[in-house]
Amino acid sequence: MEKITGGLLLIRTLKAHGIRRLFTIPGAPLFPVYEACLDEGIEVFTARHESGLIHIAEGWSRATGNPSVVLVSPGPGLANSVAGISIAFAECSPVIVLSGIDVPANLGRGGRQELPQVAMCAPVTKWSAMLSSGTRIPEYIAKAFRISMNGMPGPVHISITTDTISGLVEVDEGVVSPPTNTQPTAAAQAEPAFIEQALELLSKAERPLIVAGAAAFWSHAGDLLRQFIETVKIPLMTVEQARGIIPDNHPYCFGDGYGTVNMAAQLETRVDVLLLLGDRLDHAFAYGSCFGSAKIIHICPDANEIGKNHPIECGVACDVRAATAQLLEAAKSRPWKEPSEWVALLRQTRCDQVTRVQKMSASTHPGVPPARIALEVEKLLDEQSILAFDGGDFSSWARYCMFARRSGGWLASTVLGHLGVGLPYAVGAKLAFPEARVVVLTGDGALGFSAMEMETAVRYHIPVVIVVANDAAFGVEVYYQQKWFGPDRVVGTELTNTRWDLLAASLGAHGEYVDAPEQLRPALERAFASGKPACVNVMSQRTPSPQTEIFSRIYLRKRANARKNA
Repeated sequence: MEKITGGLLLIRTLKAHGIRRLFTIPGAPLFPVYEACLDEGIEVFTARHESGLIHIAEGWSRATGNPSVVLVSPGPGLANSVAGISIAFAECSPVIVLSGIDVPANLGRGGRQELPQVAMCAPVTKWSAMLSSGTRIPEYIAKAFRISMNGMPGPVHISITTDTISGLVEVDEGVVSPPTNTQPTAAAQAEPAFIEQALELLSKAERPLIVAGAAAFWSHAGDLLRQFIETVKIPLMTVEQARGIIPDNHPYCFGDGYGTVNMAAQLETRVDVLLLLGDRLDHAFAYGSCFGSAKIIHICPDANEIGKNHPIECGVACDVRAATAQLLEAAKSRPWKEPSEWVALLRQTRCDQVTRVQKMSASTHPGVPPARIALEVEKLLDEQSILAFDGGDFSSWARYCMFARRSGGWLASTVLGHLGVGLPYAVGAKLAFPEARVVVLTGDGALGFSAMEMETAVRYHIPVVIVVANDAAFGVEVYYQQKWFGPDRVVGTELTNTRWDLLAASLGAHGEYVDAPEQLRPALERAFASGKPACVNVMSQRTPSPQTEIFSRIYLRKRANARKNA
């Protein structure tokens, strides 16, 4: 038996779960935890704002495929975190958020920095609870890790009372032991009958397609999925966190599964059999209607998503990696023939998009074409490079022009379209993979949400390269206002022409200013060669991305129909 502080027990428990870095912004009630970090050799990583802190931790998780842990102060510390937690929830990222809270006797009486923290986090986490017993720290932490990775992954939150953190706990030797099982606890495998039905449908299809989503990434199904598509010779597209689990240059991978950023995905209406692997039939797929009359096979660890929003032919709630392994093994006993006409059409469409991007990048209007910015960055990347996207319109441009290369190497807020994630995501990813070339592609509007995390990158010597497409506007919104209401009806969407390069230099980073296309490549090369966090501030054309144009046409069509029917 020994008596230790709850803070020390917490850190020893996290250490037993493989945590070697704690993402935090210091607050006095948390000091016993930091003391324990010093004693136990746990790195304390601090950022400039709690929301950015959550994004950094999520970026690390999305790059590695593992849970991360964040510790924030009571009250405002947790309140500032909620935006970041909500993004992790939407993107299915396993971020474990711990917050301090006043002693139980003061709660409900207007305690110091008291907020309803558990209730605030409940709607945007898989589990939100309060811990007020030091002896239960190992139990709660183990539960947090299990829940964060069970089914569709996601964040969890625990508010720990300050007396639990600072008080002494009597523990038995060995009470803090390595976790026995924190792997997903969805059904381990699909029924053999489902596997046979799925393969039968795929084998008879003329235009089959596989779309892999977030749960395929988090279950580490990439290698098995590659073997499967090579066996059955069926085209694949990837979305959200699954981007890059099979590189876009694979002969059977046809890029992003969203038609707004990939012309090949616009052919999804022609699919006759779809295997949806670890994703949801949400608004991004028009709730399933973008697949036309396709027969849908749905594999997802969350039973609530099976058949939601759209009829399916067959579905199973189980671990995606396990189901992929079953499909692969059973497929080996069947003959498979490539649907050559369908594959050829997809390949030609992808080639057409490359040609279109080249033409778009050659625009001679003032400023640098957004497509040119993305293409010049693309030329400087290798197979291990990691891309973080931010902003409405330039993010769409970059995703339209660029290719996913590696698992965990394509970081974007694709579900909510949240601004301010790009730089923090990149910092987290670079922490995870120091040798990788990590690039942020962001609009100037988005960078304003998290620009001070440049100082974090400088302080920790994290040489990410930020490429800003600066059109002095919230690009999507200014285009919509001009298109929908007229050029003289723009309000609240134009910004100043900020010198992000000078801001970066003032913080100790490397800054570059670009206002002509021929300056871009040398500026990028100098930024990468600097060995410092770098910001390349590019004066960009206000050219709407293909995605923005698509959404605009949809809105105008709906408005016209509404007026017609009024």
